[in-house]
Amino acid sequence: MSSRDQTAYKAGETKGQVQEKTGRATDTVKDTAQQAKDKAAGAKDTAAGKTGGAADATKDQTGSYAGAAKDKALGTAEATKEKAVKRTVGMAEEEEENKKKGY
Repeated sequence: MSSRDQTAYKAGETKGQVQEKTGRATDTVKDTAQQAKDKAAGAKDTAAGKTGGAADATKDQTGSYAGAAKDKALGTAEATKEKAVKRTVGMAEEEEENKKKGY
């Protein structure tokens, strides 16, 4: 082999080694980027789960308070309506007298 051929061979060999190293480095960067992407997606899902859970808990608690307030308002309205009917019919006085007597 002539020196020119040897030089070309070594240049090709060096080029191949550089391409191999570049390929490995590129793969490493791609893997690192994918891991970062997966980690960010996991963090996003975790955060979304926590805020969604807190929102659901707040919604449930608010719904519970609203339900209790509604029940109380309906009870008060019903009692007021009963008293109005009794007063109209004339039964209220009799009921108040019975309460005073302890019946």
